[in-house]
Amino acid sequence: MASPVPLLFLLLLQPAPATTSRPLPPPPDPVVFVAPDKPTAIVLHLPGISGIMPVDRRMIRGLREGLESLPGSRPRIEAFDWPYYDKGLGALMNERANRALSLNVAAWITAAARARPDLPLYLTSHSGGGGVLLWALELLPTDVTVDQVLFLAPAVSPTYDLSPALRHVRGNAYVFSSPADTVLKMTTAFGTIDRKFTTSAGVFGFVTPTTPPPADPAQYGKLVHRPYLGDYMKFDNLGDHIGSLEPAFSKSVLSALLTPAPSKIQSTQPGLPVSSTRPARP
Repeated sequence: MASPVPLLFLLLLQPAPATTSRPLPPPPDPVVFVAPDKPTAIVLHLPGISGIMPVDRRMIRGLREGLESLPGSRPRIEAFDWPYYDKGLGALMNERANRALSLNVAAWITAAARARPDLPLYLTSHSGGGGVLLWALELLPTDVTVDQVLFLAPAVSPTYDLSPALRHVRGNAYVFSSPADTVLKMTTAFGTIDRKFTTSAGVFGFVTPTTPPPADPAQYGKLVHRPYLGDYMKFDNLGDHIGSLEPAFSKSVLSALLTPAPSKIQSTQPGLPVSSTRPARP
């Protein structure tokens, strides 16, 4: 079972934030976790500010096991290590760099969607990765959409307007939150990924913003909040910051949410492999 204490120490012991004027080194290619010859779905995961950690790998393993439990299911799973340039608080506080990197994530999503329009496309994110994912969704071309999105403990301000991002989601965007997430309560001091000094949406969920321009009610209808339940303990999820990454939880709970939108037609034709497409460099 996970404990929040090591993660808190890891967060607090990170080096000072990088200067916003420093040029970014070229971003790495996404890490491929599962690459079947004929995938039946594509999954991209964005980790938190510490990059791809063992907890992310365990979550991906559970997700893969859950998806592969379905007859004939062969998901292709990749993860984008977006905070490669300065992991930790430096990544949390460098909005300029993170928005630049969201261009790469958007390019990856666009390439995958256009290379394999016959396959369901799912996006998952944890903590600060939720903000980078939102910005990437906002940057997608009008014809590019994804099937389902998971925001696990998003380190995003609760009143962030999700409307532009949700326009590119055919199905639902699920938000997993927990009032016991002590790490995300610390964003009142350190700031959220979108640089608001408030408790993150990963604690109590998102709320519809009241400041103009008004949020789109049709898009917010896709938002599904999943606050922490006591029953999650049987899946090793204790409600802390990394509880939703536990493999038993991702296998039993998260994988069940990754189903194609009704309009998506599934196919197992090989087509153009996703690995032949690379995100643009900022």
